[in-house]
Amino acid sequence: MYEWNEMVQRMIDWVDEHSDATPSLLAISQQLGYSPYYCTKQFHALTGMTLREYVTMRRISGVALELRDTEERILDIAVKYGFSSQEALTGAFVKAFNITPNAYRKSKRPIPLAIRQEVYTPYHCNIVYPICRSQGREDPGT
Repeated sequence: MYEWNEMVQRMIDWVDEHSDATPSLLAISQQLGYSPYYCTKQFHALTGMTLREYVTMRRISGVALELRDTEERILDIAVKYGFSSQEALTGAFVKAFNITPNAYRKSKRPIPLAIRQEVYTPYHCNIVYPICRSQGREDPGT
């Protein structure tokens, strides 16, 4: 199971590092050495959402931050985040947040942004575990 936590975390890392591109499930699964079906199944099991849902929510959240923090044109933001048009962005934004990008920019009301998922933390992160400390060890991997 921990192997898949690491694999899914690698998928999440790839999505976050390439937020300006539409990830190819086939390319990701080939990098991991598993079938696209198996990758999506494991991703859903560990995160509670499909890879497509995760990508969409991360992109839409990035758009929301840009709308809040910049005066860049909505069309330019749409293209930057991989949407084919301002209309495509507006449809996805309304579906996610029940408000248009333009109305959000004007109101700047709080909206629930998708945060980065963390499903794997390697032991070498210098986390001190109380049980291990009582046994004279710093982490369970030693």
